[in-house]
Amino acid sequence: MRALDGAVLVCDRQGMIVRADHEAASLLGSRAASGTDVRTLFSHGAVAGWVELDSPAEPDEERSDAVRSCMARVVDGPWMQVTCHAAGPGHVVLQLQREVSSPASVSHEVLRELIEMVREPLASVRAAAETMALYPAMDPSTAAQFVEIIEQQTSVLSDQLDSAVEAYASLYREEGPLERVPAVTFAKAIRERLADQLSIDVRVSLGEETDGLTLLLDAQAMTEALVFLSQRIENASRCKELVLRVCRVRSLAAIDVGWEGGSITRSRVDGWESSVVAWEGALVRMTLADILNHHDAQIVVEDDGDGQRIRVLLPAAPPQGLAGNAA
Repeated sequence: MRALDGAVLVCDRQGMIVRADHEAASLLGSRAASGTDVRTLFSHGAVAGWVELDSPAEPDEERSDAVRSCMARVVDGPWMQVTCHAAGPGHVVLQLQREVSSPASVSHEVLRELIEMVREPLASVRAAAETMALYPAMDPSTAAQFVEIIEQQTSVLSDQLDSAVEAYASLYREEGPLERVPAVTFAKAIRERLADQLSIDVRVSLGEETDGLTLLLDAQAMTEALVFLSQRIENASRCKELVLRVCRVRSLAAIDVGWEGGSITRSRVDGWESSVVAWEGALVRMTLADILNHHDAQIVVEDDGDGQRIRVLLPAAPPQGLAGNAA
């Protein structure tokens, strides 16, 4: 277990957890306890589809012990790269890793620079405040000078914090390669997330054109972008239901959010693209346009006669054998 990065779970071939390392216990809490069905840890129960918990082979049979890996979303948690390793007769090891663009991998440089930048203005604010506290009877003109110092240095701190957040977002984009995520897995995970965030019904529509379709995504960023869009659609259209659909559009993939109700103009959506979307406890802040650019994606607003939809067009992942570095 110590040789693997990330959180590690040992499961039997029926999918029950028999052991969890410290990081897995920290990530999953009581859900990492022995006897838990590992398939209940992930949104929409998709684990059974991509982690094949094979029965032990008969003496003359071969069992497939190939390493299998896929993106999956932890229930009430982030997207993870989950890898299944064979671990001898009767057991498998599941390795859970945050996307490369997680805070732990990119925050140290930004944090170090932020600490250095804020030392001086913070010291000035503290000195001014302490002086005013020690001499409450100082004349108004002197007090005003100290107040001005506090206001100026507070503004400097605010600007430096904004710069650090922007630097973090830039590192996030640089350090976060897009991962292969099955379209069906992603659609169902998004539906579950939206059901928690919206006050209206959310339905997933899947057709034959979705079979075998794989997306190239920063799954966490695109999840937050779709939550943002769906919340704006709900508020602007007063619709009663949203319909999610993932499909092929020629050589591209499309993620559709459709509704019946009030119409939304292209200019309004353009305004949304300049809005900031935040996640990771607001540590990562990117505009919707930044997230789309990160995916080489674009938004199209369409009216199909029965209702409207906002379509996010993005590249589809090539077949696994042609994926190269995207695999």
